[in-house]
Parts: sequence; structure tokens; C-alpha cells
Amino acid sequence: MLSLPPDPSAPRPTLRRRVADLERMVARYRTIIDMLVEGVILRDSEGRLLAFNPSAERLMGFPLGPVLGTRDLGRIQFVREDGQPMTAEELPSFRTLHTGEAHRGTIMGVAEAGGIRWLEINTEPLWEPGRPDPVGTVVSFWDLTARKLLEDQLRRESTQDALTGLPNRRALAVRLQQALAVAARFGTPLSLGFCDLDKFKQINDKLGHAAGDETLKSFAAALQAGLRLVDFAARVGGDEFCVLFEGTPAAQAVASLERTRREFAVRGAASGFPATATFGLADWRPGMDASMLMAAADAALLQAKASGRDQIGIQRS
Repeated sequence: MLSLPPDPSAPRPTLRRRVADLERMVARYRTIIDMLVEGVILRDSEGRLLAFNPSAERLMGFPLGPVLGTRDLGRIQFVREDGQPMTAEELPSFRTLHTGEAHRGTIMGVAEAGGIRWLEINTEPLWEPGRPDPVGTVVSFWDLTARKLLEDQLRRESTQDALTGLPNRRALAVRLQQALAVAARFGTPLSLGFCDLDKFKQINDKLGHAAGDETLKSFAAALQAGLRLVDFAARVGGDEFCVLFEGTPAAQAVASLERTRREFAVRGAASGFPATATFGLADWRPGMDASMLMAAADAALLQAKASGRDQIGIQRS
């Protein structure tokens, strides 16, 4: 049944009176509330927990009886949608008490061992005639974990290359537009590198596609080993990769690609699938859009290939 403080005489008079008022309000709906799959809790005007249904305890993953009559939910740690801790004042129930406004569809998490249980929260203020502020709030919530995990997975898959784990062409397009906007506004350097595996088709034809896949993963690992944390590498298709160097001109970015080139050669020799890569680098210049910068990097790549492969070409401005 709907749980209320076991000893009505223990809380302060204002709390006791509001408990009684809320009990009368929900008495006729008690059976329905207790049977709901959704969690339901009631707070008074001070934010103290007055009542909850069985589903609320199940969804919270923690017994709520011990914290009845308090503002605190014990050891429960709530997190925002970005995974950062939430203070009590950030909770939808407290925002509703402070503003008198209902909140719909707030997503927040309950941190627990092994992960986060995600909840979707609705709040509704409770009013009393003649009082300008809410006398309490009703909070309802349900488990959103499965849906949120699926949405997060789909979001990752839409911007991540499944084979190498690197960002894909779509992710690169978004990041490149952001980088171009920053470069244009502040005049900061920006360069773009194109990478192509040398004679990759021969690896697939002679050794099979499994060997080709291993070579692609090896190159992605070499990129991650050779690049800086601030550099953005993506697989844009087939054996073609792209690296965005924000705040870095090509003359400096070449060092990162040289580390990658050497690392890839070492990994290839050790794996039994020897391969090399050729790179092209170009600087962004004012007036260039994304397609122009990519065309310049591609031209530098073609020049490097024409000069013998397994090297880095720079498109001069």
C-alpha cells in the first residue's frame, strides 16, 4: 500500500497536518497508485518525503521507509543526463516547489554499482486555496534505461565506424564545420590530412578480406598512437582516413602524421600483413569552406602518391 510515516506524532505539526491532507487527497486512489508500474512519491512544501508507492522503491533501488519525513533520500546519488552529479536543488521536485511550475520528461539517473538506472520524471505542484506557494508536489517516474541505452547505441553507431571504432564520415562533417567556424571567427590555424593505405586492394585480393580488415584496424591503432589527444581522426570510407588538426598548421601537424606512418609500418611488419600509407596535408585559408579544404588535402595526397607513396605531402598555399 502507499507508505506514509509510521508514527504521525513524530513529525513537526506542519508536516503532520500536510501528511493528513495528502492522505485524504489520495485515499480514494490508493489502490490504483499502489498498483502503478510508475513510481510515485509525494513531497511537502519543504521538500520532505511524505509518501511513496512500492514501484518508487523498486525503481530507486533503495528502501525509502527510513527517509520518510526528510528531504534527503539517503545514499541515493542522482546524476544529470550528461552523467554529472545532481544536487538536491536541481531535482525536478525541488524546482517545482521553488517555481510552482510542473516539469515534464526530465531525464536523470540513479547511480548504482555497475552503471546508472535512467528515469524519466514528471512533477506536478499541489496547491491549497489561499496559499501563493505550492504545499507539495507529486512526482511520477518510470524506468527509461533500456530505451536510453538503445538511443545511445544508435547515436554511436550513426557517427562511429563499426570496424575501427573511429568516428565516421558523418562525425567528421560535423566536427569540420565546427572547426571551420572557430578558425574563421578567431583566425586560428587549421589543417586537414588525408590518409590512404598503399596497394590496399592487393592485400584484399591476395590475403583475403579478413587480412584487409586487420590492416584497417592496425592503421586505426597507429593513428591513435601517433596523434595527439586533441587531433580528430575518422575513417571516411574503404581505406581512406582523415585527420583534423585544430589550432595547428600543416607544418606542425606533419610530425603527428610522421609518427603514425612509422608506427603503421612497424605494426604491419609485426602482424605479417606489411603495408604502408601515404598522407596529404593542407592548411585552411580564409574563404575556404569544407569542400575546398578537403580538395586541397586530397590534392596533396595525390602528389605524394605520384612521388612514390609511403610519405607525406603538403599542399602549399
